[in-house]
Amino acid sequence: MKKDFLYRTIANQIRNAIQKDEFNATNQLPTTVELAEAYNTSPMTIHKALNILVEDGFIKRIPGKGTFIDKQRHIENYSNEKRSGIIGAIVYDASEHFLWSIALKGMMDALQENNYNLLIGNNDGDFEKAEKYIYDFSQRNIDGLILVPIGHPSEADYETKNIKLVKLVESIGIPYILFHRYLTTKETNVVALDDYRNTLTLMNYFLKRKIKHPICLSHYYTTCTDLREKAFIQALVDLNFPNPVNHIKRIYSSGQKTDARVADSIIKILKADDAIDGIFAVENDILSVTMNIIEADEKLRSRHICFSCFDYSNTINLNDVTDIMDVPTYDLGFCAGETILKNIQSTNKFTSKTLLSSSLRKR
Repeated sequence: MKKDFLYRTIANQIRNAIQKDEFNATNQLPTTVELAEAYNTSPMTIHKALNILVEDGFIKRIPGKGTFIDKQRHIENYSNEKRSGIIGAIVYDASEHFLWSIALKGMMDALQENNYNLLIGNNDGDFEKAEKYIYDFSQRNIDGLILVPIGHPSEADYETKNIKLVKLVESIGIPYILFHRYLTTKETNVVALDDYRNTLTLMNYFLKRKIKHPICLSHYYTTCTDLREKAFIQALVDLNFPNPVNHIKRIYSSGQKTDARVADSIIKILKADDAIDGIFAVENDILSVTMNIIEADEKLRSRHICFSCFDYSNTINLNDVTDIMDVPTYDLGFCAGETILKNIQSTNKFTSKTLLSSSLRKR
């Protein structure tokens, strides 16, 4: 599964090298074979990476001559003059999710160091409300926007609806970055966790506990959820589990918030399979509901199920969860603040993806 994303990573690295003028004065890129050697990958992966840059207007191919940097097309100057001194952030569940209280503090600190303030909008996972915030923030003449894509039951609708939001931001002319989640069909500035690598590391330790029938409790689609599911499946494949995809259990969710129907779905999953002895929850709210259900049911409690998860607040106890990935939530927010300022203050348009690592905590 990693290779599906490698060419995108390499495309970003080549793009950053172009922005830093690391290629020669003729603006010609090395050959595909030379780039493959430099990035320790295959020519096919390089070809796919270069296709992204061609589509974005960063480079152009000239038959018989080679591949060249198309500076006239990809450099778009825009005014970097400070306007209101306000950066907008549109998130979901701002009052209920540990991620936001800590990440927003990181954003605020990064911005205030540069004399900017943060204006927060809570869209509750509603696309229409997100659009309204974008329009409202534009009326406030914000200097930039930090936007969290909204989850959706359908992968296709997740991409389509969030791209619509991004294009709205672009049409207004607001510099922006995506935070925590991103889009697979559109290149943008992103600050997020390295969800695939972090989850794979977590699962490699979790599954060493001789867990025979692990499941991944997941929900609506986001790139974050998708990468965690894929890493979970890959860990099972590495250990020769049969039918690893069947270990993914998606619970009913009407949107971003956890409600009674989520609890009902989890109860059905747990009671339908007495063999379950390990649970990886893709999000903390799923973990909390699951642990409360098990604690209240003597039969479920007697099964001594092991848990693993990501911890955004560094408050989950190892007595309750055996393997935890501690998320650098404050650093994630601070990095987002720095990145949006870099985007605003740069005289050239650029695209970068910053993926942060988590640290493992285990019993």
